[in-house]
Amino acid sequence: MVDYMSHVHNNRLIQAGLPSDAIFIHKTGDIGKMLGDAGIVYTPNGKKYIVVMLVNRPYNSPQGKDFIVAASSLIYNYMVNTNL
Repeated sequence: MVDYMSHVHNNRLIQAGLPSDAIFIHKTGDIGKMLGDAGIVYTPNGKKYIVVMLVNRPYNSPQGKDFIVAASSLIYNYMVNTNL
């Protein structure tokens, strides 16, 4: 499964909210009213975490993508700057 997820080339969702030195393996999904991305983030400082985002949106609205990108950035910053 990890090998399969490492070959996904759609990097416009969670990946777009991550810095370039983070590694992200994932799978995306898009069915018009729903948009999703799920995977594992590997941070440069050795932390890793699983993130799953599924958004209900107006049909093909870019707001879903914008929300996922912004949430991804917030989650990443929390994970790398918090002693968990």
